[in-house]
Amino acid sequence: MCVIVPLKVTEVSGNFVRLEDGRCVKTGDVEVKTGDYVEVYADLVLNKISQNDALARRQLLKNIS
Repeated sequence: MCVIVPLKVTEVSGNFVRLEDGRCVKTGDVEVKTGDYVEVYADLVLNKISQNDALARRQLLKNIS
């Protein structure tokens, strides 16, 4: 089972974004800007999610770890 942790975009450069964990991943068809939160799998952005959802999910993962 995979757990997808929402990550914040810190930089956008063409079809790639840098994430707060330092990785550089492809955006695919998802339009993102700096400050957005995204779900990433296999170095590809799957979805953009709201800040509220991202922070709530992070807190949930923190509580169960």
